[in-house]
Amino acid sequence: MAYNLSNIGRIAIAHQTTFGTATTAQASFTPMECEASLPPVAREVFERNAITSGHYKLTPIEGSQHGQEYTLTFPIHGFSSSVTSAPTLATTGVIAHPEAQILKAILGNAHTDADSYIAAGSVANGSDNKTLQVLTGVDSDLSDNTAAGAAVGVSTTVSGFSSTQVRAAFVTNITDTDPDTYTLLNPLGGTVATLQNIYGAKTIFMDNELSPQFFTLEWRSLQSSSRILLDSCHVKTVEITLNPRGVAMMTATFVVNGITATDTGDAAALGQTSYTLPTLPTAIGNNSTVFRKGDTATAINDLSITIEQTLANRLDHSATNGVGGMLCTGRSVVAKFSELLTAAPVTSLDSSPSSIFFQIGGTAGNIMAVSMPAPVMYEVGALSEVESAVAQEVTYSPGSYTGDTATSGASPDPADSDFRIAFL
Repeated sequence: MAYNLSNIGRIAIAHQTTFGTATTAQASFTPMECEASLPPVAREVFERNAITSGHYKLTPIEGSQHGQEYTLTFPIHGFSSSVTSAPTLATTGVIAHPEAQILKAILGNAHTDADSYIAAGSVANGSDNKTLQVLTGVDSDLSDNTAAGAAVGVSTTVSGFSSTQVRAAFVTNITDTDPDTYTLLNPLGGTVATLQNIYGAKTIFMDNELSPQFFTLEWRSLQSSSRILLDSCHVKTVEITLNPRGVAMMTATFVVNGITATDTGDAAALGQTSYTLPTLPTAIGNNSTVFRKGDTATAINDLSITIEQTLANRLDHSATNGVGGMLCTGRSVVAKFSELLTAAPVTSLDSSPSSIFFQIGGTAGNIMAVSMPAPVMYEVGALSEVESAVAQEVTYSPGSYTGDTATSGASPDPADSDFRIAFL
């Protein structure tokens, strides 16, 4: 007899347009390069506590499937192995870059622009500064290309490295007079030669979106085209680990609405799974990895980012599982890391910590950048031992940021967003 194996199969994700109605077409699903994980298949059960003539149980009352959770863990990917145009972020159809869509669903919004790739940009004065200029005549209106609050990247020569690296920065202001100029929140960290390309980004940012995006998740196994569809999955938490010398990893937990198991229908026999997106490189300097506090590159350990959104059920008697949708009533981001002590430890909160910035990857299409422009120190960290050295934990959450000059016509507008993650 043939049996299904837990480590052979496929897990995939698809956009879903109507809450409670799963996406079913096989062609709509994007395989996820994630660890094997068994999906939930249970439902609520209500016991019948009636007096009986013996020590037996009455058949319970079957309830809703809504509210179960499904967790996936996977390495973080870039959005393209060959960048010749601006990145996009579709809201329907096949999900081209699952990480960006998952982050948009939990943070609330994302900015992309069809014109954000400038194939003949250059920097007029760019040595570890915060100004990126475009050659006169190359583009007449930079605000058409990106927006304040979004990320851009440019090929840069960095001291100590033999090859050029695409370094990212987040834009605070755009000047549309020759030379058209981006003012940057964080330094590029190197010297930019003339005639370099300027790359745009998918910039996902924390917003007040009340009705977050949801997905259908598909679990496939080997025998008889076994298939489980999890519909109307909302992202509850995302944990990102970005340790030095490690691989960037993401763990996403979804709240599931409904579950359907089949071994027939649209699910064809399980074939070869092809993963085409590039994986972010290891977090080392050769791969353009840098962590900045303000303008200063800083050595840290154990960087993690936890994103959560509070989801409230919109109850509905007529909905299949008694829930007609989910609303986001709160979002939080917590960044944690530790620093080796070179002096006495901190014993009180820092009332005005510098901005924090992180980048991993130096090749266009395979870069991730993180920005918390106005962090709030959230607790006085405990001391810990790191290979016999003393370290202190640091915990930041986003504070209110108002340093960007909003770009006219930008929609969605990332200006003054308190937390951003960009893929370039």
